[in-house]
Amino acid sequence: VDVDTNAVINIDKNKISKVSSLTNAATFGNTAISIESFGTYNISNNMIYGFELTAANPVAFVRGLKNASASATLNLAFNSIYMNDLASIGTGAVTYQGLFITNGTNNLANNIVVSAEPDFASYCIYRDLALGTLSSNHNDFYPVNATNGNVGFFNTTATPTLLNWQTASSQDPNSLSVNPLFVASTDLHLLNTTTPLMGKGIAIPWVTTDFDGETRDSI
Repeated sequence: VDVDTNAVINIDKNKISKVSSLTNAATFGNTAISIESFGTYNISNNMIYGFELTAANPVAFVRGLKNASASATLNLAFNSIYMNDLASIGTGAVTYQGLFITNGTNNLANNIVVSAEPDFASYCIYRDLALGTLSSNHNDFYPVNATNGNVGFFNTTATPTLLNWQTASSQDPNSLSVNPLFVASTDLHLLNTTTPLMGKGIAIPWVTTDFDGETRDSI
């Protein structure tokens, strides 16, 4: 997304799937939502899933959301990202990140990022370098695979567990790392009221309805 100074951009209630790349170079790939310029971005109630790479032995990146702009403010709330198990990458080298934050002002709450990739390193949240600011809490970062899945990456170090991430980043004191119980990998509604995330979020004044347009509970 590239807009003018002082613009306000609202991205709400979208399904974004088939986040695909056919390139074969480390500096190329695809991101579902990528912030590259000025403005305030209010991003809420989106479902992102269906990542894929189509080149043989791919060398590329795929990401759910990125903020790399020093001039951008990202307000991110109530979004769900499912990082599916990619087809075999052979001898390739893939960068796989749910949230990729490198700059700007970033406020994150009530988001769910699940990585189901078992074969190579993946990251629910990736905080590269020390530029910009990050305020993150009441999220669920869940890597399914304990060997290659990582809750996060902070500056220069992978953080496999939530405790590792909390210690390195000083963020997410009230966040969780649990299976949210999605309906399906292509339907990121929560399965039922027994989800461990029930009642674990916080009220966000600028988000009053959910993905289906129903009024959100006052948490």
